[in-house]
Amino acid sequence: MDHGRGNGELRFIDLGGIGLSELSVGFLSHSVHLLRLVENQPGINIEKLTLLATKDDLLLRGNHLEIIDGLLSYKWIEDENGNVKLSDSLPSPTEENEILVQRELLWLFILSSNPTWVRRMKGGIMDTRDGISSSNMIQVFRDLGLFLPIEEISDEAIEWWRRASYHSRMISDDKLIETGNRGEMLTIRYERERTNSKPKYMAMDSSSHGYDIKSQVSGTDPTPLMIEVKSSQWPNFRARLHLTRNELDTCLENQKNYVFHLWDLSSDKERLLVVSPEEMLKHVPKDSGKGKWESLEVPFSAFDWDNMVSL
Repeated sequence: MDHGRGNGELRFIDLGGIGLSELSVGFLSHSVHLLRLVENQPGINIEKLTLLATKDDLLLRGNHLEIIDGLLSYKWIEDENGNVKLSDSLPSPTEENEILVQRELLWLFILSSNPTWVRRMKGGIMDTRDGISSSNMIQVFRDLGLFLPIEEISDEAIEWWRRASYHSRMISDDKLIETGNRGEMLTIRYERERTNSKPKYMAMDSSSHGYDIKSQVSGTDPTPLMIEVKSSQWPNFRARLHLTRNELDTCLENQKNYVFHLWDLSSDKERLLVVSPEEMLKHVPKDSGKGKWESLEVPFSAFDWDNMVSL
């Protein structure tokens, strides 16, 4: 027996003036009712669905257009050659399937709207709950049995969370790559302006070089300068950088001609801090016995941001 709302009855619930950026319990309940209308009338078009919705006493008459708009926006229904049909991923919206259907509606909402808290889902139930500010959305998760204590949660809900966690990790990885690329391009632009020469984008050639950008010491000194770029969309008091063993070894071999660029991308105005190998090495652990570290984490706040570059 799955946990969630105890019955599939449609209730009069104030939609709470929600927009299409979030869901509510009432919105989901009325949406499922409309989905039943769609399933029970093959070949129905939007105009007829709208007409049925205005005549249906179970629906809030003033919100039927908003509900239909949501069905289309979240891809819960599809308009195929003028006819409306359920999304292929939805189970039949019977009363027995009420909870499973609504969980799938929530899932499609997440895929189509990409809410800000989606990256918290990889951390599990508690992280997700802490990341959602909307009381409407929190109540949706609760009503669908997705915020229950782990010892009480159903197998179906655990499977829902497994899928959500995987999706969240994929999005987070994509975002990290995007943030890293942005920092590297900012370094290239900065170095071009600083030295009046074109830097080489070594990270695009291979990740094995141990640094990202090859520039030069100054506009008058062509001595090569190796730059490892670290960037974060978190403010520097929360940001972390990850240093690999290969990057450190390359730094140690070229200590006089190697620097780190730390980019704080948390606001519209980018901030750059240039960190020397000596400063970075203060936070590097030593190998002990037969143990050897391969990757380490250092907070941006470990460095003096009063010395950041004026851009």
